[in-house]
Amino acid sequence: GGGGIWETIDNGAHWKPRGDDLPSLSIGAIAFSPSDPNVVYAGTGEGDNTLPDDENLLGVGFVKSTDRGITWSRLTEKPFARLGFYDLGVDLVNSKNILAATTGGLFRSTDGGLTWQRKRNVRTWNLSTHPPTIDGDTTPKEIFAACENGLFRSTDGGARWTNIALPGGRNLYARMEVCHAPSNGNVVYVFATTPIRSAPDDPPLPHIWRRSVFGGPFTKINKLPEGLETDQSWYDWFAAVAPNNPDMLYVGAVNAHKGICSASGSWEWENISAKKFGTSIHPDMHVIAFSPANPNAIYIGRSEERR
Repeated sequence: GGGGIWETIDNGAHWKPRGDDLPSLSIGAIAFSPSDPNVVYAGTGEGDNTLPDDENLLGVGFVKSTDRGITWSRLTEKPFARLGFYDLGVDLVNSKNILAATTGGLFRSTDGGLTWQRKRNVRTWNLSTHPPTIDGDTTPKEIFAACENGLFRSTDGGARWTNIALPGGRNLYARMEVCHAPSNGNVVYVFATTPIRSAPDDPPLPHIWRRSVFGGPFTKINKLPEGLETDQSWYDWFAAVAPNNPDMLYVGAVNAHKGICSASGSWEWENISAKKFGTSIHPDMHVIAFSPANPNAIYIGRSEERR
């Protein structure tokens, strides 16, 4: 949130700071160009530290690297000054087509980040792009955006967006994450919370939905992780699918949980961060990533600050 950009080339054993000369060391999102790994984008200002209706004073714009993140330069300050970033999405083929999920809405650039258009004017937490198909086809198929007022889908690279119905969902969310299964883009999950309007001090209600058919409806998963804590969903929240198994879902809140869907459709969950025996992970889960070389190698980013 305030430590800048860091790089490791030995699987996390050692790290080097990158971008210490940037005008802000608060980094909310980072993304490589899928078509050119030397091109990296980042958004300053961390969304998770920006409470509703507050400005993020550390949000000073959008930055870019053309040497794999070793050196950086600021492309633009507007329209991101005093906003916080949550996520960035770069087109699989056209690296100039970029989407930004921020505290001030969903933005799109078609010129590599020089100019931006706001596509949604509400807080947007997360983006998920349909993965390449087995035959390597990277033609843009769909993008999902998780917004404060619901789930939205685009099939034209982010130019137009349509609201997607979620059974039992609402038009106001406290937090939402959406993720495609890397091995099967037909499968999509949504992990969200909705506020309890009658009791504002109560923790938000958790929800998980799944889609199994491309363009089809979402269905609600009724069995959720035991002990799932949602009182900090505004601050710590993630969802991701195992790279090699569309029926294995990881969700993070105060703790991290792994769920496996059986052939019959039933779910079994395991808390993988807080354990009675062995090594546990500090709470407050912000992000998860998988090694491209080994789907069993998982990295989780969590914070030391709590409540």
